[in-house]
Amino acid sequence: MTYSPNFKENKRREAWALGVEHRELLVAKYKAAFGLTERPLLKDIVDDVIEEIQGARLLKGVLHLDTYGQTELVNGSPEITINSRIAKIPGVKDAHGIAHITKWHESYHVAHDLDIGPKAPGASQLTLPGLEQSAPNMIICRPHSAGEPSNLGKEFMAENAGIAAAISDSDLERCEAFWEFKRLVAAGGDLGGSGFDLLYKSGEFIGVNPSALITYLEKRGVYSRVQQNGKTRLFANPQMDIRLG
Repeated sequence: MTYSPNFKENKRREAWALGVEHRELLVAKYKAAFGLTERPLLKDIVDDVIEEIQGARLLKGVLHLDTYGQTELVNGSPEITINSRIAKIPGVKDAHGIAHITKWHESYHVAHDLDIGPKAPGASQLTLPGLEQSAPNMIICRPHSAGEPSNLGKEFMAENAGIAAAISDSDLERCEAFWEFKRLVAAGGDLGGSGFDLLYKSGEFIGVNPSALITYLEKRGVYSRVQQNGKTRLFANPQMDIRLG
């Protein structure tokens, strides 16, 4: 099916909003459950959020080299497996950062795409068409792809929601490199090699693969990526307010 660019971008923005809402709900529940007054970095709590707040089992396991992770319904309870071979997937340069985003991707699946019944407190109970709770296994996979899902169904939504959930203003505001990057954007023009360097440092600080952060900010209109003389350059849009949620 062919979708208009505007329709696709509207769905992407809808997914971003859902991802931010999903993350903030879980973080709020996490802070309340553990009596925290200060907000931790997402990379430090994502495992506990999934296991303690969503009630899902989080595992590492050997999956196919076309898959970062999968969400599985086992006897009515959610189980997330992160591929222990992410580093061996062609094109992967930051396995740890990809794993972090994958956890939020699969966390979104748990909340929105599984009928998990009463066994997992705090998670949504939306049912996939044709899915019966009595079924022993229901696997939702995240395929590795350089492009995007071919449709705007649940994988497209989870892909974009997971990225938005993993990249938080609250985390980036603690990163000195990102503050410097925002000053570059405010000045406008070619961000130069410094722009890429600061984005790489920012991605590492918040625990996501830098390429995901670079692509996410581009899609949000913070800058345009242009090929010139065989090099990739970033041209800032200083009118764009960098608030990601």
